[in-house]
Amino acid sequence: MKPIFAFLGLLLIIVSQPIHKIKAQSPGNPQAIQLTGPLGFIENKGQFYDENKNPRPDLLYLFHRDGIKVQLTKNRLSFELYTLKEDKNGFDESRGPSYLDKRDAEDRLSSGFQYVSSRLDVEFISANPSPEIVAEEMMPDYLNYYLAHTPPEGITYVKQYNKITYKNLYDNIDLVLIATPDQNPNNSLAYDFIVHPGGKIDDIKYRYHGSNGQMLSDKGILETSTQEGKIVEMIPESYLQNALGGKLEPVNVSFKLKDNVISFNTEAYDQKQSLVIDPFLVWATYCGGDSSEEGRGLTTDSLGNVAIIGRGNSSENVATAGAYQTSLAGDVDVIVVKYDSAGGKIWGTYYGGTKGDHGRGLIADHLNNFYLGCHTDSPDGCTTPGAYQENFAGGIGDDGLLAYFSSDGLRIWATYYGGPDDETIRRLTLNHAGDVLMVGYTFSTTGISTPGVYQPVYAGDADLCLSKWTPDETGGALIWGTYLGGVGEDHGRSVDVDKDDNIYVNGSTSSPGIAVGDVSRPTYTDKQDYLLGKFTTDGQIEWVSYWGGNIEDRGRGVYVDSSSTHVYFIGYSASATGVSTPGAYQENWVETYDNAGEPTHDMVLMKWTLGGQIIWSSYLGGQGDDRGRSITIIGDNEIYVSGSTESFDTISTPDAFQPVWGGKGDMFLQIWDSNGNRVYGTYFGSTEDEDNLALAVDDAHNNIYLVGTSRSTDLGTPGTAQPFFGGFDDAFLVKIQVHGPALPPVAGFNYTNDPCITGQVQFTNNSIFSDSYSWNFGDGDTSNLASPLHTYSAVGDYTVTLIASSDSTGTSDTISMVITVMDTEAIAIITPAGPLTFCEGGSVVLNANTGVGYTYKWKNGSFVIPGATNSSYTATFSGNYKVEITFAPGCAVSSEKAEVTVLPNPIINFGADTTICDTAILTLDAGSGYTSYSWSTLETTQTINVSSANDYWVQVQDVNGCSGGDSIHVEVTTCSGIAGISNGGSINLYPNPTDGNFVLSLLNPKAERLRVQLENVLGQMVMDVYDLEGVSEFTGEINATSLPAGVYNVKVLLGSETITTKLVITK
Repeated sequence: MKPIFAFLGLLLIIVSQPIHKIKAQSPGNPQAIQLTGPLGFIENKGQFYDENKNPRPDLLYLFHRDGIKVQLTKNRLSFELYTLKEDKNGFDESRGPSYLDKRDAEDRLSSGFQYVSSRLDVEFISANPSPEIVAEEMMPDYLNYYLAHTPPEGITYVKQYNKITYKNLYDNIDLVLIATPDQNPNNSLAYDFIVHPGGKIDDIKYRYHGSNGQMLSDKGILETSTQEGKIVEMIPESYLQNALGGKLEPVNVSFKLKDNVISFNTEAYDQKQSLVIDPFLVWATYCGGDSSEEGRGLTTDSLGNVAIIGRGNSSENVATAGAYQTSLAGDVDVIVVKYDSAGGKIWGTYYGGTKGDHGRGLIADHLNNFYLGCHTDSPDGCTTPGAYQENFAGGIGDDGLLAYFSSDGLRIWATYYGGPDDETIRRLTLNHAGDVLMVGYTFSTTGISTPGVYQPVYAGDADLCLSKWTPDETGGALIWGTYLGGVGEDHGRSVDVDKDDNIYVNGSTSSPGIAVGDVSRPTYTDKQDYLLGKFTTDGQIEWVSYWGGNIEDRGRGVYVDSSSTHVYFIGYSASATGVSTPGAYQENWVETYDNAGEPTHDMVLMKWTLGGQIIWSSYLGGQGDDRGRSITIIGDNEIYVSGSTESFDTISTPDAFQPVWGGKGDMFLQIWDSNGNRVYGTYFGSTEDEDNLALAVDDAHNNIYLVGTSRSTDLGTPGTAQPFFGGFDDAFLVKIQVHGPALPPVAGFNYTNDPCITGQVQFTNNSIFSDSYSWNFGDGDTSNLASPLHTYSAVGDYTVTLIASSDSTGTSDTISMVITVMDTEAIAIITPAGPLTFCEGGSVVLNANTGVGYTYKWKNGSFVIPGATNSSYTATFSGNYKVEITFAPGCAVSSEKAEVTVLPNPIINFGADTTICDTAILTLDAGSGYTSYSWSTLETTQTINVSSANDYWVQVQDVNGCSGGDSIHVEVTTCSGIAGISNGGSINLYPNPTDGNFVLSLLNPKAERLRVQLENVLGQMVMDVYDLEGVSEFTGEINATSLPAGVYNVKVLLGSETITTKLVITK
């Protein structure tokens, strides 16, 4: 494959008097004029006029900054350099600008200033008169024009772009203009000439018309002068570029100026370089709280934002203020979170009802709104009124759920989709008309299909279900729905469309007899086979093919290339035969088995014709379980696949940003070319489990996003929405730039094992942007491995040096670290200064052994105790305490645990302070089971009886020697008895008068029904206090503080008797 030659030019525009420094004042209205223009290339929707108010249809785009305007027409560029100069005679339009995007003079400029400009026209000599002009990287903001020459409604939603490409300006040569190059000053414009194979750099020639002169310095800087300023051009870099956009090697290019014609000198360069790509990690963020979140799908919008969908049941770190649904509604809810290109959270929302809701598919439309593909068993909280299927039909299973959310995260409409059994939705996409295609599988015999489709009848066990929906913003309508399946299980997993809106689905099947057409594999093999099918736009089948072996083959992703000539299929397989094609990148399944003796999986990637014929199929896998989950394609030759791996081998390439397996399960990203060759591979993960479920591409900005789930705590990057791990499982989003500039390497490493004791060290390479390594272990030995294992034979301090190098940049970085190897084994011992078991409120001092230069770190379990860095620690809580002693740089040892137990003290509770009658006796009970009692009355029994006002307390001790106690204040009051009880009982009421709180006590030998009521002086009941059956003895506190001050009757109804007395409430 031949590389491409590219060189970057930089135009620096210098005006004689920058606009942003001009200040003007008019009487009574001082103001500063600031004409800082938009950032990008502004499209022409009819808002641009010349100085005579005539339209400018020839003007395609305008670039505008302080003091400079650049007009882009179909084959020419025009530069206008301007300034504002003070003019006491008022504003003069005789030399005014070309009107373009300026408002009327009186709107833009205060009187007393003159607009002065100079114009330069760029002529590309012998260039293509009508090159294709492509606008890319649309910016998030837009412009609205309400000018004198525009319609009353204005010209609105005018877009601006960061990049404009003149394709084939010369044969096989593109000109790319870039509005906001990162390394350039504000008044600058970058351009690339891209010389594709077959292009000749000598063809590039251009001249400026309207200049006052040009000069080419000995440093290679070209200056073109005008009356109002100058244009400075330089070439910061030039290089060979491969077909995927990566840099191969630098090439020297310089300007040549002869007879006012600008061209280029270049050294000879080799076009037979190998293909190299250098993706790198941009950022990574968690999303989740202390429970479980899973990222299952994602999409990008036209503004460079990315959104993820999944499921979660944490109450924090998901939703944002003002979101559609800010809190969990059921056991598990759908989660949807939108991020900007820097990893900042724009909004996040839960979505669901009172049961379980699961998000799987997500796609952004042309309005940057989002379609959500979900399934749920919630019968409420999911759909909108008037939806296609407003009511839940799933019985004990799930229904499909299709929802439409605005770009701001608010629900517009939602509908169920399903029958009386179970539906699972997996993925969705949009065709070119904006219709929604949704795929999954179902167990329902009704509620899925529509008349006239390929398979309107359910076949059994589980059928793939495919449906097409209108993009109606007021509520999606089902256009058609069809089954695909037979007597076995048929699962739909992914869906895509070609340029003619034909539909491709993939998945897996155990049904014989469902193949259709002249396809590569018309017969079913065994167990689970791959399934790939093509439908027409109206739900009819064109072909269906099997593929796979005799064990288990699972399809997961399908994608049509940009030219609509091939369809790619990703999945994983445990079959040793029937999967790969001869000559494939990896023809053979790697024979490994899990702990249960079951064969593990290898990823499988396939390329098919649109007519159902396989072109190639390859395994990719190692010594663990490797599962391909998702696929996307840039152009026709960059196939990006991702998934999850437990293999420490075969997954990555040496130029990976993480070439080494992190442990347990990692995400992976690989790039393949269209001929079935793996170009690049990288792990992404740490020491715990990571699981990738989807990926998406941001075409405009050359970014790949991976989403999944992580249990590792150290993968988030600073500055993102959630760089910290929330807990248990978190959803996880990763951004990887694939066509960015080559970055210099950064060296880094750490080590494990124990050089202080064994002399054996495992080095782990953490370098980034590097592809080759040179180690010097400080003892005369060296290594070129990425992460070597080394054994030192003698004690001492060794300086270990790592040099990490990058072939793409030709640079390296060096890092050194001192490692100590000792001849004696250090120990860490804890000696307690007292018993390790003690009562609450006590403590024990734990002493560690000491030594010269020792440092200490105390832990309770795995928790490092903040500030506990001395040789002793005072423990006051239960736990397993350890001390870690560092006795030399990088050399540490941990002690055995010291188990501290804190015993609880007895708890005695007499309740609140109380008041008793002068005739009553109060019994205070300190509880049973204690070894000793000590009362304030000098008694030593479990209970005491008191009848006088006083403060009473007790102290008790249990069998462990732990003490506890309580106190109570007792008041005594004179009680008024209520006379006239015939059964020999008594009723007392106190205090009386009262502030509203009083006590009623009762002795009733007959155990009759008791009712107590309060009446006002008019005999009206104001409070119904008690109504109790079979009461023989009773004391109750009555709260009547809500009643106003006054005289009330307390009516006691006891059996057939009624006793009444007066109660006075004072305030």
